[in-house]
Amino acid sequence: MLRRPRAMSADETEELRRRNRALEDEVGRLRAATGAGSAAEATTQDETAFSREFWHKPARIDAVLPEPDPERIDDAEFRRLADHLPSLCWLARSDGYLYWYNRRWLDYCGTTHATMAGWGWQSVHDPVALPRVMAVWAASIATGEPFEMVFPLRGADGVFRPFLTRIVPLRDATGRVARWFGVNAEIGAQARAEAALRASEIRLRRAQEAGGVGVFSIDIADDVIHATPHFFRLYGLPERETVPVEAVARLVIPDDAGIITRRADRDAGLTEQDAAYRIRRADDGAERWIARRGAFERDGQGRAVRFVGAVRDVTDHEAAELRAEANERELRLVTDALPVLIAFIDRDYIYRFANAAYQDWFSARPRRSWAGTCAI
Repeated sequence: MLRRPRAMSADETEELRRRNRALEDEVGRLRAATGAGSAAEATTQDETAFSREFWHKPARIDAVLPEPDPERIDDAEFRRLADHLPSLCWLARSDGYLYWYNRRWLDYCGTTHATMAGWGWQSVHDPVALPRVMAVWAASIATGEPFEMVFPLRGADGVFRPFLTRIVPLRDATGRVARWFGVNAEIGAQARAEAALRASEIRLRRAQEAGGVGVFSIDIADDVIHATPHFFRLYGLPERETVPVEAVARLVIPDDAGIITRRADRDAGLTEQDAAYRIRRADDGAERWIARRGAFERDGQGRAVRFVGAVRDVTDHEAAELRAEANERELRLVTDALPVLIAFIDRDYIYRFANAAYQDWFSARPRRSWAGTCAI
């Protein structure tokens, strides 16, 4: 007989509504994340199209030019060069007053010489970054030292793009700074690639840490370790950029010291890929089991230049194996003492266990060979 469905209580109804709202919120977050990814892709595609259209666009003039004479390059030729370089260029007086911009600058920013003259260039800078730019530029003017900085400039389309800016002084015969030569190179593609690489590295590091894995690299020549934060946490060491190999090696328990790599072995490229050893953590002195897997990176002549690998804490695994071995020994003692025949045979008819009475009764093979090798 079918049971009649019962009506839900008010509490159950409210709980169902709460779960529905939570599910809708999660779907919304996923949609937003998907949309953000699509928007990022669209931005990258737009910037790639802009790069092809603006920086790769051939330069054109209205005049018909004769074949160039390498022995007689006149001022007009240099002006054409400056105006049509695939980069933004400009000139400034010794006091930092900009008095000339090339055609690429004016086309990119959508401005004129009149609006950019002097300090008008500030109008195409990001207001957030401008104070820092002004401070560094003022310091260069005061000291006569070259200027190098990355900051965004607004294009005629209203989009801010990152530029690597380098400025060098031109000194006259007296050593006085007479001019400043500046160039702004757009590095949007590089910046996006670096941002994607950083995001990928963060995801990889999170995955490694979620799996309890610390990644390291030993520079053979300097005998120092570069490692991820989780590597240092495994050994109870403070996180730092590099650490001497000896600082980690001294944490290994003396009985296991022969298992880890020695410098002479690393120099010769003679180190086992897999190893497991015990350490005493630097911070709390706790004894832990560490499993290490690594491999050498070699140069064109086959010389080892780097040993890279990963480590993880396998203390719980080792403890479980020790408990299993102890349990097996105890089981063996108990079953061997019983005056009955006991054996375990798997589905493939392979003996996995046989007590002493069973082996003595059949005496088919030496006692130690019964586990895992005897078929019936």
